[in-house]
Amino acid sequence: MAGVFSDKVKKAENKEGEIKELHAKIGQLTVENDFLSQALKPLPCNACLHA
Repeated sequence: MAGVFSDKVKKAENKEGEIKELHAKIGQLTVENDFLSQALKPLPCNACLHA
């Protein structure tokens, strides 16, 4: 009977670890996305500024 509960605890701990990993990955991808969206903005054209 104790084995049934220990299996559920192990599964819950596994899910918690997986959730933490996924949250970390989401955070990393968000930072990368923000960085790239700023880095890839077009630079102002000097010819356009004098028009």
